[in-house]
Amino acid sequence: MRLIILTLALVACSGPAKEVEHVQNPAEEAGEVPVAEAGPPMPASSGDRIGERTPAPPAASPYVPPPLQWTVPPTATPGVWPPPMAAHAPYPTTSMPPGPAPNPGISEKWKTEVGLTTYKSTIHYFDGKVVVGSNGDGWKDTSDPLDGVHILDPAAGKLITQIVPPGGDEKDSNGVALTKDHVFFGTDQEILYKTDWAGSVLWKAKLKGDVEAAPALADLNGDTVLDVAVGSEGGFFYTINGKNGKTLKQVKAAAGGYGATGFLGAAALYDVTGDGVADAFVPCRDDVFRAIDGKKGKILWSHHGGSGMHGAPIIVNADADAALEVVFTEAYSDVFCADAKTGSIKWKATLENPDGGIEGLFSPVGWFPDASCVLVSTAWWGSHEGVYCLAGDTGQIKWRYGHPKRNITSGAVIGDIDGKPGAEAVIGTEGGQVVALDAQGAVVWSQTLGGSIECTPTLADIDGDGLTEVLVAASNGSLYAFDTPGKAPPVIGYHRAGPTNSGVMP
Repeated sequence: MRLIILTLALVACSGPAKEVEHVQNPAEEAGEVPVAEAGPPMPASSGDRIGERTPAPPAASPYVPPPLQWTVPPTATPGVWPPPMAAHAPYPTTSMPPGPAPNPGISEKWKTEVGLTTYKSTIHYFDGKVVVGSNGDGWKDTSDPLDGVHILDPAAGKLITQIVPPGGDEKDSNGVALTKDHVFFGTDQEILYKTDWAGSVLWKAKLKGDVEAAPALADLNGDTVLDVAVGSEGGFFYTINGKNGKTLKQVKAAAGGYGATGFLGAAALYDVTGDGVADAFVPCRDDVFRAIDGKKGKILWSHHGGSGMHGAPIIVNADADAALEVVFTEAYSDVFCADAKTGSIKWKATLENPDGGIEGLFSPVGWFPDASCVLVSTAWWGSHEGVYCLAGDTGQIKWRYGHPKRNITSGAVIGDIDGKPGAEAVIGTEGGQVVALDAQGAVVWSQTLGGSIECTPTLADIDGDGLTEVLVAASNGSLYAFDTPGKAPPVIGYHRAGPTNSGVMP
């Protein structure tokens, strides 16, 4: 297959569309609630991209976080604060078994170079193509040949098209959203792009700050064209008109405990107001989780926490009742399950590392239907990290998989990878292992790759043989595909639920 590398070009005037650029107004959204809470001690500087992840130096006096606040509209059903906290009596722990790593007949299918990915990156299998955003060879290079969006032939991983953002500055790209005709992605140029699959720019929107989170798509203004919901590292959450790139609504963050304001985690989209328009559920580093009316851009409810929020949330029926919940995390140990409509907290789980100290929570939140549990990965100390399985109805710890090496910032995907009854949860670790866990947390498969893994893997039948493949990216710049004997279709093959990144779990 002929390899084509395309630099994004303006669509010719005689073509179907013309590139339009819009600079967003940084004025604060009128409905926002300012936050002025003190934050935790500043961590020691390590050059780490994540920030809160590095442990803080000893303080002269213990840090006491401010009282948590629960803010809802006057019409909402009052909640109880503090919410019930899950008790963590002794719980089962699992780990890698001694001896050779388990392998139920899984083998490498292909490996191809795509550049660096992060815990905010996405790997799609869509319309017969594999699509991944790339940070290139490094995070500070303004002329990196691997930056942009890589579109690959799934048969052998060969490059079909590389969409390279035009202009200068850093062109690093993380999350990508897709439709049959269009590709949406943001860059460290502080620009959100809409292109066609050939790489021609239909519009670009200049935002305030790098676009780190994956964009999410929904029709937010009733014109039948999918619009974009996305945050920026500069502290703004935007809804963008899918036709022309103009801002529909925006919300501005206040300064959190580090003075941080970035919207780094992808939003989840679901209509809870009943107006036919998806509403947005958004974490932010200003210590606030917001539910935002997708049509009006006003705050439906908000949770004011004690630390920044990085992990992408999910919408799921966690407790098997009649209502959907939103599950989200704070960077310092806390996991919340809230009624998505009212914001009433159903449970809160405060996690503690088995060696003592906090659990750093940065990964996308996952859902494991076979175990009826929320999955959260930990990343703080660099050793003895883990993956928790928290009961969806109570937040109780069902089990914790303990990993001895490095952090775990990957989320989880769910599917059959061993050909036996039941599904497995597949994660990546920064120690370079891709690991599959069964519903009891036991290791079913482990494979060491050529670099650390931050990006959540993807499960899909990419070659049409009726068996599931695992797609996983490592810090050596490679994307790997593995053949598995898994026969059942993936349960949750992609961690943001689908090509539009809604975050709504089955």
